[in-house]
Amino acid sequence: EDNYLLQQAMAAARAIHHVQGVEYDETQDINVSTDIKFVVATVSLPLGLLFQEHEIGVWVSRVVPDGNGAKKGVQHGDQLAAINGNSSVHTTIDEVSSTISGTPVGIGVELTFLRYVGPLRPVPGSIIQEGFEVTDTTILPKKKAAAAKSSKRSLFSKMKSGKVNGGDGG
Repeated sequence: EDNYLLQQAMAAARAIHHVQGVEYDETQDINVSTDIKFVVATVSLPLGLLFQEHEIGVWVSRVVPDGNGAKKGVQHGDQLAAINGNSSVHTTIDEVSSTISGTPVGIGVELTFLRYVGPLRPVPGSIIQEGFEVTDTTILPKKKAAAAKSSKRSLFSKMKSGKVNGGDGG
Protein backbone atom coordinates (compact mmCIF):
# COMPACT_ATOMS: atom_id res chain seq x y z
CA GLU A 1 0.00 0.00 0.00
CA ASP A 2 2.94 2.37 0.69
CA ASN A 3 4.16 1.74 -2.85
CA TYR A 4 0.75 2.83 -4.21
CA LEU A 5 0.88 5.96 -2.06
CA LEU A 6 4.28 6.85 -3.52
CA GLN A 7 3.03 6.13 -7.06
CA GLN A 8 0.03 8.39 -6.50
CA ALA A 9 2.26 11.10 -5.03
CA MET A 10 4.45 10.93 -8.14
CA ALA A 11 1.33 11.05 -10.35
CA ALA A 12 0.09 14.10 -8.42
CA ALA A 13 3.48 15.79 -8.92
CA ARG A 14 3.43 14.99 -12.66
CA ALA A 15 -0.13 16.31 -12.98
CA ILE A 16 0.56 19.67 -11.31
CA HIS A 17 3.75 20.10 -13.35
CA HIS A 18 1.72 19.35 -16.48
CA VAL A 19 -0.81 21.99 -15.42
CA GLN A 20 2.10 24.45 -15.07
CA GLY A 21 3.38 23.54 -18.54
CA VAL A 22 6.57 21.71 -17.53
CA GLU A 23 7.69 18.12 -17.19
CA TYR A 24 8.36 16.83 -13.65
CA ASP A 25 12.00 15.90 -12.94
CA GLU A 26 11.58 12.39 -11.56
CA THR A 27 15.22 12.22 -10.46
CA GLN A 28 14.28 14.34 -7.43
CA ASP A 29 12.65 12.71 -4.42
CA ILE A 30 9.21 13.64 -3.14
CA ASN A 31 8.80 14.11 0.58
CA VAL A 32 5.29 12.72 1.02
CA SER A 33 4.85 14.39 4.42
CA THR A 34 5.61 17.92 3.14
CA ASP A 35 5.05 17.84 -0.64
CA ILE A 36 1.69 16.04 -0.65
CA LYS A 37 -1.56 17.16 0.95
CA PHE A 38 -4.58 14.91 1.40
CA VAL A 39 -7.83 16.64 0.50
CA VAL A 40 -11.17 15.07 1.37
CA ALA A 41 -14.28 16.69 -0.06
CA THR A 42 -17.90 15.59 -0.06
CA VAL A 43 -19.22 16.85 -3.38
CA SER A 44 -22.83 16.82 -4.60
CA LEU A 45 -23.73 15.81 -8.13
CA PRO A 46 -23.07 17.18 -10.68
CA LEU A 47 -19.42 17.35 -9.63
CA GLY A 48 -18.30 19.98 -12.14
CA LEU A 49 -15.03 18.09 -12.60
CA LEU A 50 -13.36 16.54 -15.63
CA PHE A 51 -10.96 13.66 -15.10
CA GLN A 52 -8.09 12.41 -17.22
CA GLU A 53 -6.51 8.95 -17.03
CA HIS A 54 -2.85 8.14 -16.55
CA GLU A 55 -0.85 5.08 -15.52
CA ILE A 56 -1.93 5.07 -11.85
CA GLY A 57 -5.56 6.20 -12.08
CA VAL A 58 -7.24 9.52 -12.78
CA TRP A 59 -6.58 13.16 -12.02
CA VAL A 60 -8.64 16.34 -12.25
CA SER A 61 -7.94 17.92 -15.63
CA ARG A 62 -10.57 20.67 -15.33
CA VAL A 63 -12.66 22.25 -12.60
CA VAL A 64 -15.83 24.10 -13.64
CA PRO A 65 -15.42 27.50 -11.93
CA ASP A 66 -18.82 27.65 -10.18
CA GLY A 67 -19.33 23.89 -10.02
CA ASN A 68 -19.83 21.82 -6.90
CA GLY A 69 -16.22 20.54 -6.96
CA ALA A 70 -14.81 24.07 -7.08
CA LYS A 71 -17.07 25.12 -4.20
CA LYS A 72 -15.58 22.28 -2.11
CA GLY A 73 -11.98 23.23 -2.95
CA VAL A 74 -11.09 20.62 -5.58
CA GLN A 75 -8.28 21.90 -7.79
CA HIS A 76 -6.96 21.27 -11.28
CA GLY A 77 -4.19 18.68 -10.95
CA ASP A 78 -5.59 16.83 -7.91
CA GLN A 79 -4.97 13.06 -8.06
CA LEU A 80 -8.03 10.97 -7.17
CA ALA A 81 -7.06 8.52 -4.40
CA ALA A 82 -10.43 7.22 -3.15
CA ILE A 83 -14.18 7.40 -3.72
CA ASN A 84 -16.40 6.97 -0.66
CA GLY A 85 -13.41 5.53 1.21
CA ASN A 86 -12.56 2.93 -1.45
CA SER A 87 -9.19 3.13 -3.20
CA SER A 88 -9.26 4.42 -6.77
CA VAL A 89 -5.72 3.29 -7.61
CA HIS A 90 -5.57 1.99 -11.20
CA THR A 91 -9.20 2.90 -11.90
CA THR A 92 -10.31 4.11 -15.30
CA ILE A 93 -12.54 7.07 -16.04
CA ASP A 94 -15.35 4.63 -16.85
CA GLU A 95 -15.01 2.97 -13.43
CA VAL A 96 -14.89 6.33 -11.66
CA SER A 97 -17.97 7.52 -13.57
CA SER A 98 -19.87 4.33 -12.79
CA THR A 99 -19.06 4.53 -9.07
CA ILE A 100 -19.95 8.21 -8.83
CA SER A 101 -23.15 7.91 -10.87
CA GLY A 102 -24.35 5.18 -8.50
CA THR A 103 -24.51 7.73 -5.68
CA PRO A 104 -28.09 8.35 -4.51
CA VAL A 105 -29.51 11.78 -5.40
CA GLY A 106 -29.06 14.31 -2.61
CA ILE A 107 -26.12 12.50 -1.05
CA GLY A 108 -22.64 13.79 -1.83
CA VAL A 109 -19.74 11.68 -2.97
CA GLU A 110 -16.72 11.58 -0.66
CA LEU A 111 -13.66 12.12 -2.84
CA THR A 112 -10.13 11.85 -1.47
CA PHE A 113 -7.40 13.54 -3.47
CA LEU A 114 -3.64 13.78 -3.24
CA ARG A 115 -2.51 17.30 -4.07
CA TYR A 116 1.11 18.10 -4.83
CA VAL A 117 2.00 21.23 -2.82
CA GLY A 118 5.78 20.96 -3.07
CA PRO A 119 8.01 23.17 -5.20
CA LEU A 120 8.03 22.93 -8.98
CA ARG A 121 10.82 20.59 -10.01
CA PRO A 122 10.88 20.82 -13.81
CA VAL A 123 13.24 18.93 -16.08
CA PRO A 124 15.69 21.64 -17.19
CA GLY A 125 14.50 23.14 -20.48
CA SER A 126 11.19 21.28 -20.52
CA ILE A 127 8.11 23.08 -21.75
CA ILE A 128 4.80 21.42 -22.57
CA GLN A 129 2.84 23.29 -25.22
CA GLU A 130 -0.71 22.23 -26.01
CA GLY A 131 -1.91 25.06 -28.20
CA PHE A 132 -1.45 28.59 -29.32
CA GLU A 133 -3.09 31.85 -28.41
CA VAL A 134 -3.54 34.67 -30.92
CA THR A 135 -2.65 37.90 -29.18
CA ASP A 136 -2.16 40.27 -32.13
CA THR A 137 -5.04 40.85 -34.51
CA THR A 138 -3.08 43.24 -36.76
CA ILE A 139 -1.21 40.61 -38.70
CA LEU A 140 -1.09 42.28 -42.11
CA PRO A 141 -1.12 45.97 -42.98
CA LYS A 142 -4.32 46.97 -44.81
CA LYS A 143 -2.69 47.13 -48.27
CA LYS A 144 -1.24 43.63 -47.92
CA ALA A 145 -4.51 42.29 -46.51
CA ALA A 146 -6.48 43.76 -49.45
CA ALA A 147 -4.00 42.28 -51.93
CA ALA A 148 -4.25 38.87 -50.24
CA LYS A 149 -8.07 39.04 -50.35
CA SER A 150 -7.98 39.98 -54.04
CA SER A 151 -5.58 37.13 -54.76
CA LYS A 152 -7.86 34.65 -52.98
CA ARG A 153 -10.88 35.91 -54.95
CA SER A 154 -8.92 35.57 -58.17
CA LEU A 155 -7.93 31.99 -57.31
CA PHE A 156 -11.52 31.15 -56.35
CA SER A 157 -12.81 32.57 -59.65
CA LYS A 158 -10.28 30.50 -61.57
CA MET A 159 -11.28 27.37 -59.62
CA LYS A 160 -14.98 27.99 -60.34
CA SER A 161 -14.35 28.45 -64.02
CA GLY A 162 -12.14 25.35 -64.19
CA LYS A 163 -9.00 27.23 -65.19
CA VAL A 164 -6.88 25.90 -62.29
CA ASN A 165 -5.03 22.59 -62.72
CA GLY A 166 -6.94 21.93 -65.92
CA GLY A 167 -10.03 20.99 -63.86
CA ASP A 168 -13.59 21.00 -65.00
CA GLY A 169 -14.81 23.35 -62.23
CA GLY A 170 -16.84 20.78 -60.38
